[in-house]
Amino acid sequence: SANIYDIVVSGNYAYLASSDNSRELDVINISNPAVPIRAGSLNLAGSQDSYALAINGSSLYLGRASSSAEFNVISVAVPSVPVLIGTYNYDNSILDLAVSGTNVFIASSSDSQEFSVIDVTTSTLPSLTSALDLSGNADANSLALDGSSVIIGRTSSSSDELNLLDISTVSTPILLGSADVASSVYGTAFQNSSYVFLATDATSNQWQRWSIAEPSLIAR
Repeated sequence: SANIYDIVVSGNYAYLASSDNSRELDVINISNPAVPIRAGSLNLAGSQDSYALAINGSSLYLGRASSSAEFNVISVAVPSVPVLIGTYNYDNSILDLAVSGTNVFIASSSDSQEFSVIDVTTSTLPSLTSALDLSGNADANSLALDGSSVIIGRTSSSSDELNLLDISTVSTPILLGSADVASSVYGTAFQNSSYVFLATDATSNQWQRWSIAEPSLIAR
C-alpha cells in the first residue's frame, strides 16, 4: 500500500524503503519465499519518503527526502524490532547509499555536494567526512561501489551523467572521469574494474554497458 524505492536483503529478511508515512522502513520475513510476511516496521519522524538503504551487519542506513534528518542509522540486531540509534541532518534528499566498513557513501540532490561520505564509527553520532561538488546542479540519482572506485549516475543535463570517482582516500574523493549519457541514469552497477552497467530513461537503450578501463575516455 505504498511505493517501495529500495530493498536490501540480509539473511531471512528484506528491508524496504517506503513512501508510507507510518512505516518508512518495512521489514519482511522471506524465510518462506512463497509466503513473505511483514515482521516489523519503523515509523520515522515526519512524512518524508525513504529513498535509499544500505546494510552492514546489524546496522541499516536509510536515506530520506529532504527533511530535518535525512540520514538515519538503524539497529536491526532484532530484525522484527528495528531501532533508530542515530541521525544526521544532510539538508538535501538522499537518493542512494552504499556502505563499506565505517563509511557510508551518499548520492544526493544537493547542488554543492552531490557525493558525500558519512563516518559511522560512532553510530549514534554520524558525521560528514567529505563531499564532492560535481559540475552543474543535476541530482546524483544512483551510485555503486567497487573497492576504491565509485560510479555515480545523474539526472540528464548539460553536465555529464556518468561520473567515476576515486575514493582511495575517503577524505578527498577525486573525479577520475565522466561521460555524457544523454539521458538520466537511475541505476548503476560495476561488472568489474573495466565495465559498468547503467539503467537509464533513454527511449531505445534503457540498459547500457560502458567501459571505464580508461577513466579519461569513458565510452559505451
